[in-house]
Amino acid sequence: MARFGSGWWLDGRFSPALTAPGIGGGAPSLTTQVAAIFTATSAKGYMLRLDSAATLFQNSGGTGAVSSVSDPVGYATDLSGNGNHFTQTTAGNRALWNGTGCDFDGVNDGLTRAALDLAGRSYVYLAFAGQKNTGTVNGPIMYHGNPIASVDGAVGIAANGGAIIAYQYQARGVTSHAQIRITASDDVMGSHVAYWNLTVATSIDAQLDVWHNGVAQTVSVGAVTGIGPLTTQTHYIGSNGTQHFAGKGRRYAVLATNSALTAPQLATLIAWAEEGRA
Repeated sequence: MARFGSGWWLDGRFSPALTAPGIGGGAPSLTTQVAAIFTATSAKGYMLRLDSAATLFQNSGGTGAVSSVSDPVGYATDLSGNGNHFTQTTAGNRALWNGTGCDFDGVNDGLTRAALDLAGRSYVYLAFAGQKNTGTVNGPIMYHGNPIASVDGAVGIAANGGAIIAYQYQARGVTSHAQIRITASDDVMGSHVAYWNLTVATSIDAQLDVWHNGVAQTVSVGAVTGIGPLTTQTHYIGSNGTQHFAGKGRRYAVLATNSALTAPQLATLIAWAEEGRA
């Protein structure tokens, strides 16, 4: 067992520090620590705690407190300090608060942020915590960009029933998705952190590092990607309204940042994602 950032390595697995989830508890909480990383590195991106009702609102304008089970979620506060709040303007397409997270119906429910810019650096981290609905196939965790990326690359994280984690990317100007897959345990709840090197035009394994439930994964070799910087893209959590990427399931935490993380900072980010599935 060895100390690593805000947690411990034990038997090949990262164990996060015991800190209260969401924005409450801890001194400081993991959310506060990750927000400080955004500030210290002048990073673009966002961080959402969809398991904290205090950061959610029923209306897309940021009004109407979320406090009761089945309250609609039309606004999720960005806690990174960048002001990249996610909204849903259509009342019938809002996820529902279930007391511990946000439930997406896998049809139209979604939260979006338009014209979001992650450019300027050659890397991006994506993080997610959530769970699939029993007996259903989990759609993607996040989807970035439009169906055809004519200028910029697009990145998504997807899960197939919790058994296979599929990390998809869309190269510039192509219509079809290329993807690689890694084997993961068939768990109902999962956390995922992925690091993309956006400038290496070689195989996927040279561009992507993945941590699933706090454990580093081995990624299979893939084809040349050509993925570009993520500029002025719409980011989706849940459905993007046109693709089959429906995103059914419960969401606890979502994050994207173009920070260059040190090992202790990465450990904090992994712990933050793990906290969402505790």
